[in-house]
Amino acid sequence: MARWDAILSLPVQNPPTLEFSACDLVWSKVEGYRDNMDRLALVPFARVDDFVRGESNNKDCPTRFHVEARRRRSAKTDSKPKVDGILEYILYWCSFGPDDHRKGGVVRPSRSTYIPKKKSAGRPNTKRGCTCHFIVKRLIAEPSVALVIYNQDKHLDKKGLPCHGPQDTKAIGTRAMYAPFISEDLRLRVLSLLHVGIPVETIMQRHNESVEKQGGVSNRDDLLTHRYVRIQERNIRRASCELDEDDDVSIGLWVESHQNHVFFYEDFSDNDPFLLGIQTEWQLQQMIRFGSGRLLALDSRFGTNKLKVCLTRLFVNGLIWVLFDLKRVKSKNVN
Repeated sequence: MARWDAILSLPVQNPPTLEFSACDLVWSKVEGYRDNMDRLALVPFARVDDFVRGESNNKDCPTRFHVEARRRRSAKTDSKPKVDGILEYILYWCSFGPDDHRKGGVVRPSRSTYIPKKKSAGRPNTKRGCTCHFIVKRLIAEPSVALVIYNQDKHLDKKGLPCHGPQDTKAIGTRAMYAPFISEDLRLRVLSLLHVGIPVETIMQRHNESVEKQGGVSNRDDLLTHRYVRIQERNIRRASCELDEDDDVSIGLWVESHQNHVFFYEDFSDNDPFLLGIQTEWQLQQMIRFGSGRLLALDSRFGTNKLKVCLTRLFVNGLIWVLFDLKRVKSKNVN
């Protein structure tokens, strides 16, 4: 069977979990270029981010995958599309590579301008020459499907040795044992607490108490720093939600730039106020995790400020607010 006939005949795999990794997929080997056997699978293109998150949350070797290279082409073309034509090509690489900033490590010529910092600030252990990477291709023949090619799934350097994580003996006692960044779940949780007015000191105090209660540091999230939380608090304080002097225009601009957070939006009309429902990805996950078959609490308030805003909130598990439903009359009707 021809190479692309074999690829397009593979089943599209869509695991039911919120995120999934390579171990949740059945991989096929198809003859590739230079007599190599490509290890590949087909997944829905809309779920590529779920796969990336699942691979990053590897318990044996936690990491984070970043986009090392990306190429796109227009779907509209005058010529007849090829069966192997690619709409989008994305190369994901482990954030501990591909360069090696360790002593004696190899750095690509295009990155040779790297100068080690005198201070320990930043992430000096991030680049350790990891060769783990995979490729995602969006084919013209099946735009809704992503072809994932995963040849190097081990977190090893060019010498074939573990270069980060618990298996790397030289990483013991350093941050290279854990993921290079805090998890998305903790980041969104911190932002949610800051948005509702919880002080930075209170967040850090609760976090440190939870780390001590579990017996010390066990993952990257336990290394949350006061400086990081303070920076997030400063960014929120400096951010402005008033994008235009006209409220109608400002709301429209905000909704357009936050499509991932808006699950319902109804603009002003002559008789009805506007409706805006907001729910982040983290809040959705908490709803699924804590809200299924449990008690939900609904709170609605009106006129808490001069704009006469009606704010409806849904609480899950007594602690976590999951969605907002804002209702407000037109500005011209406000005294």
